[in-house]
Amino acid sequence: MDTARLSTLLSLDPEDRYWHTVDRVAQTGVLWGLHGDQGWFTPVAPEGFDFIPLWPDKALAQLVADLLYPGNSPKKIPLDQYRAEWIDELEESGVRIGVFPDAEGAFWETGPLELFDAIEDTVQSQI
Repeated sequence: MDTARLSTLLSLDPEDRYWHTVDRVAQTGVLWGLHGDQGWFTPVAPEGFDFIPLWPDKALAQLVADLLYPGNSPKKIPLDQYRAEWIDELEESGVRIGVFPDAEGAFWETGPLELFDAIEDTVQSQI
């Protein structure tokens, strides 16, 4: 992904970055999270809740990781794995999803199942 495209996507407001993520993941079937020495990166939002930051592309995840979350690297999460292994555990533990944090750390907050449902609805509408 070229620098101009990265900059354009990062400049979108959180809701637009959310919908970009939903559309992109519906096409690729892949989310990108951050992984480090301690496992999956789960920071605490300023509002006090734990969240998993997720992006639609490796390059976006890497850029934000380099700026805000050093020591973590992008790791692929296939959508079927997200559904089978992540949603129930995240829901039970109260961990939210921070969709597409930007260079300042602003993101769209949603629940793990809500994100999956939005992606699945988008997939179904494209058939």
